[in-house]
Formats: sequence, C-alpha cells, structure tokens
Amino acid sequence: MQVQGTIISLSLETEVKKNGGGSYKGWELVYKSSDGEVRTIAKPVQGLKFNASLKTQLESFLVGDKFTLEQEKNPAGFYDVKSIVQGWSGGEVSAPVSTSAQTQKVSGGTPYQSSSYPTKEERAQTQRYIIRQSSLTNAVATLSVGSKSLNPKDVLVLAEQYVDFIFEQLRGQEGIDALQDDIPE
Repeated sequence: MQVQGTIISLSLETEVKKNGGGSYKGWELVYKSSDGEVRTIAKPVQGLKFNASLKTQLESFLVGDKFTLEQEKNPAGFYDVKSIVQGWSGGEVSAPVSTSAQTQKVSGGTPYQSSSYPTKEERAQTQRYIIRQSSLTNAVATLSVGSKSLNPKDVLVLAEQYVDFIFEQLRGQEGIDALQDDIPE
C-alpha cells in the first residue's frame, strides 16, 4: 500500500507514546497527506536496524519534501514500512492508521490531535474478545448449576459452542438474529 504526503517533521529517534499508555523508542514521520490531513506514522526504532536502506532513505528527507512510502501489513496486523522515495508516484494511495495519539506541534505552531480511533479490523477483533469473554462467563454459569467443581476443558468447549452460535450468521447459517423472529407477537 502506498502513502503519499509532504513532510512536516521527521525524527529518527524519539519517544513514541502508546495508545494504551507507556512509550517506546521509535522513529516518527508527521506529514500532510495528499488530501490535506495531518497524519503520523510512528514505528519502533529497531526496524531501522533491520532495514538500513530505509534509514538512509529517511535521512535524505527535509521538511517540506514530498514522498511516496510503500508499506505492507505483517502477520500481526501492523504495517511495516518497506521504502520511501522522493516525490509522488502513481499507484493505490491510502493513509495508514496513526500509531501515535499524542498532541503535537506542526511547523506553524498549531497543535493538533492525531487519530486514535481503532480501525474496522481492530473494532471487529475487540468485539470478538467481548463475545468470547461473555461466552466463557456464560459457560461457567451454565456448568456451575449443581456442580461442585468445573472441568476447565468442558467450560472451554461450551464457551466455543456459544461463540460459534453467535457467529453462525456470518457464515450464512441461522444465527442470533433469527431469534428475533421467535418472539411471539
């Protein structure tokens, strides 16, 4: 995926604040996207140790330079920056999710808040976590009736059955939405 913009600031070693608190040593690129929005790309500084050519490319940029950045999603679901070149080139252009939610000052001294909203994929994963936790709670409640001790494997099996029932709708089978029709009028 390509990202295009104009550099507002670039730091190859800075403290990047995590969304959930804490921070890590990273590099940070603040830029104005081709559609005029101010955005941030922040990545761990270790990535530059493993990609020396990327570090060299980043070192060549100055504030105000236009760039085209190539990135791809890794197995963990995060974008890894593969390369960055001077100027804007053709191709599919998109803006990455900001990994930094801190208030920063742009070159004009105007503070702005970079986006900290979760992506569609992150919201879906969070929803899955909520459903799984709820299913575990309900499996324990179901199996606790008349039982002095619970077998953890039985709880996990029943919880997974509950999760599967909830998500059957997504696989084209009858799911939780079908229960609405079961209510007598």
